[in-house]
Amino acid sequence: MKVHRELAGSLPEFHKAVITIGTFDGVHLGHRQILAQLKEEAARTIDEFDCSINVTINDKHVKLPEKEDNTPYIFVDMLNYTDIDPSNPRGNIVLLHNGNEASYLNLISENDIIIIKWDYALI
Repeated sequence: MKVHRELAGSLPEFHKAVITIGTFDGVHLGHRQILAQLKEEAARTIDEFDCSINVTINDKHVKLPEKEDNTPYIFVDMLNYTDIDPSNPRGNIVLLHNGNEASYLNLISENDIIIIKWDYALI
């Protein structure tokens, strides 16, 4: 469980989250009961979610399954869904994420459009 005390700035993107608002110190019996109920509800709710992500990679729809380590997908993970092998270059690699130049560390979100290809013109 993470506690966010300030909403200023940007909060992280939440995956599998159940959120409550209030001041709970966990000491009072009533607070402990609320926190216990919240954890139980979160466990039930999270099990019901399909945590896959739908993206388009090189004009093909791909449903990315939830990662076993529960970390978010990043752009470099998309190489696993292409026939691109960076260790065997065939020109300069073109990386586009929703139409913009991408880095390997870009976070991937639902309905993103990914292009990974070789720029043969530069050979």
